[in-house]
Amino acid sequence: MNIKIPGLFLPVLFLASCAPTSKLPQVDQARAEAERAKQYELVILDHLKAWKRLHNTAYPVLRNNADACGERVGKSYSFKILSADHFGKDLKKHALSAGVSERPYVVAVPKGSSAERAGIHEKDVIVAIGEWRIPEKDYHKSLVKQLKDQSENKSSLPMTFLRDGTELEIDVPLDRLCDFTLVLQRKELVNAFADGKRIIFTTGIMNLLRDDDELAAVIGHEMAHNTMEHNQKGQANAAIGLVFDLLFAGIGVNTQGAFSNATGGIYSQEYEAEADYVGLYYMYHGGYDIEEAPTVWRRMSISSPASIKDSVMSSHPSSPERFVALEDTVTEIRRKVENGEPVVPNEGYEFNATVPETPSETGNQ
Repeated sequence: MNIKIPGLFLPVLFLASCAPTSKLPQVDQARAEAERAKQYELVILDHLKAWKRLHNTAYPVLRNNADACGERVGKSYSFKILSADHFGKDLKKHALSAGVSERPYVVAVPKGSSAERAGIHEKDVIVAIGEWRIPEKDYHKSLVKQLKDQSENKSSLPMTFLRDGTELEIDVPLDRLCDFTLVLQRKELVNAFADGKRIIFTTGIMNLLRDDDELAAVIGHEMAHNTMEHNQKGQANAAIGLVFDLLFAGIGVNTQGAFSNATGGIYSQEYEAEADYVGLYYMYHGGYDIEEAPTVWRRMSISSPASIKDSVMSSHPSSPERFVALEDTVTEIRRKVENGEPVVPNEGYEFNATVPETPSETGNQ
């Protein structure tokens, strides 16, 4: 039965409702709007801080493991470029108020990079690449093309920067890096993933990871997904299942992609374990402390307690399994270093972590 309340009774119901009894302060709307703008600026500044941290932390991992990236290696000017347009129409004015340039400018210069050696500074505005002057507006696509074209088969890239009102011409040496694009998404979701060409982080996971060593562990993991071509292998497995989906469709049975989904998920746990294993080697060669890498999965378990459960029906190994396997990998790497062996992943590595039935003393944290 549908009950309709006549509009005449709504004011009566409103007045009859229980109201707060405290005498509340009258909010000054002008001050509230000023505070709103301030909080938006804080969002912008926090995002810039996260971008700087991600780019600077990833740089040595991408540089020092270039030989492991096969054809996915390219030349890079090493610094990170952003502009106010990066934040979209809704936040652009707040980005400008927070000091973000409307022109492309430098937000991160990694230590030891070719950009640092060339004397590039944060907040330098790029005004030209070679003889090409960057337009005032709608320059994004042409800028990307010019950076790519003018870097081709060269060891350095002539660029002009604007610093404190003065134009500076700098010939920027190009570094050899793994050619995986870093992406930072403004999302509270705690997540990082790779798609074969990119490494994507959310601001949620950036806030969870306490220091650069923890961040480097996740960067190494996602980079390993790309170098080991897990995305491509998963798609190939799904294609096998698609054949059966099509065969059943031919006789009038709609499988709703059941076979594609099933075969696409084959070896997903093994892929994750391999990314943990190979990624720890990448982290080591990036110059980071691998000793605390296993604790990342303890922190992940706090964020997602479901990951602690047995992994039989999951697409990922459980966090206890990953912790133990990473501890063993740390031991393996340290042994290779001490013995003077090549510090490279073992061929034919198999994930076979044995989790103790009762936690050790070190595990009770």
